[in-house]
Amino acid sequence: MSKTTTTTLHTRHSHHTPPVADGTWEIKIFVGYLDLHVPLRVRGDLTIGALMLKIVEGLEHHKDWSDSALWWPSKNMWLHKTRSTLDQYGIQAGSELHFVPMHGSISVVTPDLQVVSMNVNFSDNVFSVVLKMCRELGIRHAEELSLYRLLEPDDLKRNHGISAHRRSKQPTSPYSPQTPNSASNGTSPFSPNFRGSGASLMRTGSTPLSPYSPLSPYSLLSPHSPLHTSTSVTNPGSINSLLFRSSHDLASSPWVSYREAFNFLLRPKGYAEKARCNAGWLDSSTSLMEQEIYPNCLVGMKFKFFNIYDINSKLDGTRINQLYEQAKWSILTEEVDCTREEAILFAGLQVFLRHHHRRHHHHLKNCSQSDLPSPTSHSPPLPPKPLPPPRQSSHHHVTKEEELSGYLKFYRPKKFLLKNYKRYYFIFKNLSLTMFKYPSDTQPLLLINLKGYSVSTEILLSSQKYVIKLRLPSLRGSAAEEMWLKMDCASFVVAIASACRLSGGFVDLSTILSTSHPINQPIVQQTIQSFSQPTIPPTNQPINQPTLQLLQRIIETQENFQHVSPLDCKLTYIKAWQSLPDYGHTYFIIKVKGNKKEDILSVTPTKIILNDMNSGEVINQWRYQVLKSWSVNWEAKQVQLYFEDGDLIFQCYTADCKVVHEFIGGYIFLSMRSFNCQQKPDEELFHRLTGGWL
Repeated sequence: MSKTTTTTLHTRHSHHTPPVADGTWEIKIFVGYLDLHVPLRVRGDLTIGALMLKIVEGLEHHKDWSDSALWWPSKNMWLHKTRSTLDQYGIQAGSELHFVPMHGSISVVTPDLQVVSMNVNFSDNVFSVVLKMCRELGIRHAEELSLYRLLEPDDLKRNHGISAHRRSKQPTSPYSPQTPNSASNGTSPFSPNFRGSGASLMRTGSTPLSPYSPLSPYSLLSPHSPLHTSTSVTNPGSINSLLFRSSHDLASSPWVSYREAFNFLLRPKGYAEKARCNAGWLDSSTSLMEQEIYPNCLVGMKFKFFNIYDINSKLDGTRINQLYEQAKWSILTEEVDCTREEAILFAGLQVFLRHHHRRHHHHLKNCSQSDLPSPTSHSPPLPPKPLPPPRQSSHHHVTKEEELSGYLKFYRPKKFLLKNYKRYYFIFKNLSLTMFKYPSDTQPLLLINLKGYSVSTEILLSSQKYVIKLRLPSLRGSAAEEMWLKMDCASFVVAIASACRLSGGFVDLSTILSTSHPINQPIVQQTIQSFSQPTIPPTNQPINQPTLQLLQRIIETQENFQHVSPLDCKLTYIKAWQSLPDYGHTYFIIKVKGNKKEDILSVTPTKIILNDMNSGEVINQWRYQVLKSWSVNWEAKQVQLYFEDGDLIFQCYTADCKVVHEFIGGYIFLSMRSFNCQQKPDEELFHRLTGGWL
């Protein structure tokens, strides 16, 4: 076992006993690379840069120290200002400073559940770290992503905001033996022999968990799972680290079993648990070590802001795949709700992509058994076998202009008026709903662009009442444009409501609703094996008729995409995901100033919505255009939003107030992006909008 040694720096006057009246005093310096403590006498007017130079000269160790900097563990901060003096920083006698390297390795869980080993700068803020990581991984528009702590299911049962704030411990250091992130023998995390884990994997009252230890929740995966990584992944020179850094791997993800993924993925139930999922986001304006993220930690990275734009299939193979994977797992874990018809569409696309993944790997396996180079060699992997040419172009098939038409009863709600429905002929096509008095008319009475509308249904089976409500909020959030459509057929309600929510016309709705095709039993068996949902029984048990009908509709959906490329299918999946009512909603449990009960705050890419905690009804909503200013009262932990028609001041109970403020400022920052897709993110503007200071 290595022992932490204490050495005296060999300075020019080290053989003399320093006088007491010369104004010097002693501080302790811990050198992380050498794993030793050294005492040093300094003066208060000594600058940080001169102190580092004095440390290097006294060590007499020939090494490049350009990557090392001073870390103050008791204040949990880096000493970046080299021209500032010790007095200006407030460093006094007896203080302990750590002279450690700024760069180190962390393991990052990507949206497709792969673990990538990345070399990052622990003194940079999280926003800069994410920009550099995405540049290495080949992901454009890195401002849409961020890092987060990996939470456990127990974390969804309690709040992490103002009600639980500052129950936390004092600022700690990863180097002292008493901290949870240090080795028991005093080895530094920056030492090559150190293997630790981050605070996100700590359990109360237990020993530190490594992502590779048997007690870790991630060790439940099989050795062939993408989340299973050997210890060599943290070695910068290993083959695994080079393989994980490949853009090709992140552009085509390995298949992950649902049963394995559900062992550690969070599955929130209700809006309260969905709100608590946002407690893990890291502060983009603060460095990693200031948030207790140390070398060899395991953190997650995914899309944080849902202002997704400029998706280019030629340049964004990795970005599209990661977006698809995040959308898929958000739907499977019920983080985003969807209807039965929408779920059938998602399931059909997943089945198609799963079968294509199997065919592709079967092709690579056959090539590896022949005289051709192995896929694991240094040569690039062979392309998959091309699909037979389609009868029509794939773009025409995906964007086929299907329409739904029929007579509906139309009503526009107004105050102090009775409900007076009138019968008109409607045609739904693409993003519009056209109203005619008669089917033979050529001039429409009303043309409704459904983009931006929220769709809700009111169904009473006893009285056979089927109503679809279309609502478009106004800019100020007070008055709203609302229209009701009433019909007599339940199946027509499902078709129209699904069409309005999908809002794209990229799938043949009439094909999805039909049940006239025969059941293909082999594909049914493959579908059952692919989906390990609790609602689908194992293959050794009899399958009831409703399940067969559901599988039949899923198979019919995936057959519509047989001649479409996998990339286009992923784009279709992403578009359907973006059309869901809950897409882009980030929830927080808050308490508005002056109120006695808690409410739900939903932050979306275009507006802020305040909902009732019990009923879920919308209390008020504001678009960002009417937001004049926003800030944070750090003493009271309050977020202050100033609108044109009033103010909203609240405390957040499920996350730090900085997280809420950063979501609001981040969406405003993303809305200011120009059409120049090659522009670099303005980091100074981002921190100005999300920093929380007036």
